[in-house]
Amino acid sequence: MKTLLTLLLTLSPFTALADFVPGRTRPSAEASLEAFKADGIYKGVESARLVQFQTDGQGVTRYDLVINGRTETYEVQEVKEQRCGDEHVARAVDESNGRGEIRLFNFLSTLCDARNNEPEWTVKVERHQADQGEISNLDLAGIPEYYMLSQGL
Repeated sequence: MKTLLTLLLTLSPFTALADFVPGRTRPSAEASLEAFKADGIYKGVESARLVQFQTDGQGVTRYDLVINGRTETYEVQEVKEQRCGDEHVARAVDESNGRGEIRLFNFLSTLCDARNNEPEWTVKVERHQADQGEISNLDLAGIPEYYMLSQGL
């Protein structure tokens, strides 16, 4: 029995990595977000859903923003790790509706004072429509649900 227990404890780090496939992209978090500012093409939007995607071995690489059943995909360009929360900057893949950018502020791992009753994610969406000379803004906030993913060390 002691040998079996030792074997299980020895193999547990390997089984934790069994699901790790370098380069594979999968959802890592999702949030229902409430809109508190919406103008331009986003006027009238009250809520949205944001899905965060993580690529094994690379971290967060993409966000899908779902508004009224339509999905906008944004690829992460930069992650700024800061003392009071991380900022992810992502750019729209499809620019047929104007050049788009998301700035997501993640306060989950903040080292600042406790952020009581504040959402963990705040999202600023901006679309520049050059042909119309218009900039549309959508500000969202909500609490994400994180999925349990195994990761390589």
